[in-house]
Amino acid sequence: MLCLMLVRWLSLPKPESYMPFEKLRDVMMTAPTEFPEMPDPSEGVGNYMYILSCSDGSFYTGSTINLRLRLEQHKSGSGSEYTKDLRPVKLIYCELYDRIEEAFAREKQVQGWSRKKKIALIKGNVIELKHLAQTFKPPEIGPRAVPPSGP
Repeated sequence: MLCLMLVRWLSLPKPESYMPFEKLRDVMMTAPTEFPEMPDPSEGVGNYMYILSCSDGSFYTGSTINLRLRLEQHKSGSGSEYTKDLRPVKLIYCELYDRIEEAFAREKQVQGWSRKKKIALIKGNVIELKHLAQTFKPPEIGPRAVPPSGP
């Protein structure tokens, strides 16, 4: 199972670019329209997987074709049901992909990760990410319950 998951992770396209936590610390305090490191979506490049930090300390992982607009939506309360009541939210991580399908696949992958693994990704700690991938244990599945037969 672990090998299958690792193969799936390795087979996903690598992001065209990403912004590690160290760079995002400064960006988080700026208005959503002040992201010089991020490509302008009008240039045809703008397929993002992103992670937000919510006011309760939880993470929200999403994907979009227009990161600036999506952040404004989250900050205004119209971005998602989850983040609506957990404002303010802050962008803490993003990855840029060539196609939205790749960003969406990465979103779904990261959504399945533990909090520790997401923190390692956000911090850019590749060693910790590899360690957490190796120590992952899928939940044990018990024997199937068989319904009683007859009256």
